[in-house]
Amino acid sequence: MVLAGIIFIGMGNVEWWIKIVITVVPAIMYFVILIRQEFPPNERVAAGVSYREMLQEFGIGGASLVAFLVVLQLNDFFGPGPEDYVMRYGFIAIGVLMVVAFGWYVRTLGRPILLFLCFIIMPLATTELGTDSWIQSIMHGIASDKGFDAGWVLIYTSAIMLVLRLFAGSVLHQVSPLALLVISSVLAIFGLYFLSISTGWYIFVAATLYGLGKTFFWPTTLGVVAEQTPRGGALTLNAVSGIGMLTVGMLGAPIIGAFQSNSQIEQLQASQELTLAAPKTLLTDGKVDLPLRDETIYSIIDFQTVDMEEFQGAVENTDNSQEINTLVADLKTKGTQRALAKVIIFPVIMLACYLILIFYFRTKGGYKPVVLEKN
Repeated sequence: MVLAGIIFIGMGNVEWWIKIVITVVPAIMYFVILIRQEFPPNERVAAGVSYREMLQEFGIGGASLVAFLVVLQLNDFFGPGPEDYVMRYGFIAIGVLMVVAFGWYVRTLGRPILLFLCFIIMPLATTELGTDSWIQSIMHGIASDKGFDAGWVLIYTSAIMLVLRLFAGSVLHQVSPLALLVISSVLAIFGLYFLSISTGWYIFVAATLYGLGKTFFWPTTLGVVAEQTPRGGALTLNAVSGIGMLTVGMLGAPIIGAFQSNSQIEQLQASQELTLAAPKTLLTDGKVDLPLRDETIYSIIDFQTVDMEEFQGAVENTDNSQEINTLVADLKTKGTQRALAKVIIFPVIMLACYLILIFYFRTKGGYKPVVLEKN
């Protein structure tokens, strides 16, 4: 990620497909390195746990969560209209069929702790990957004022992750996995908040906290999955990761986008400078009455956006139209950055979940990995 980020920025404004092609290089390298490697049987296979027993760890609960995300993915890809009931309900039927077929085979709801970890990976993936996917656009205006590409923020946090993950083993010898995840959540909360208010080079100070926070989220959570549900073998590890990746694309990134739109509106409506500069036709009770559009994500998440075409049409004939447009652009940039303060809700949820797990394991005599005996 560090090298690709540097190469990406160095390429400048070349065709997008050329930038995508560079991902082929590490893919080929991975293939060459791994093709001749021999891997030992995993813990599940060595212990003689059957395929059905592996699936039972995931259970109907996990299948329902995956089916929900798959239905969202199908609706997003094919984009059925509001009146296209056949396709919309057809996708729901596919999801129900998946759950019914899986449930008939496994006949269990799944391990409660695994289902809880499947839930945790959703805000976790949004905090890490969702924020990373938006960070360049969020920081673009602030970074441009100082003359550097906002992509350097992502490269910097990736470099922090690279270094710290090399020493993850020694860190985990000093602190338990759940305690490390609690610390990481706290650091992510403060990092995201300071990123939402920092300017200039102070962005990198805030990014340091954020980078420290997100470094151990994903691998440590997967480590807990592996230690607590070894009967699930590779399935539980890949299922939890898959749920996280699906969540980022289908819910996490769109929700962060909705946060940005709402924050932009808040900044525009709260600006006294815009209130004084705007024409009277846009004022209601002494406040700017913005032309807003109601938007929805999958008909379950409602938010609003500013109809900039209508807004610019209302101010284009005023003497200070250029001043207003510049002010609006600056306020929207500020609002976009402030949206990171709303993203804090995700590491806060994670923090609560990890504290629940710590309390749960204390009632069991402390956190201990589950070890399978060979059958």
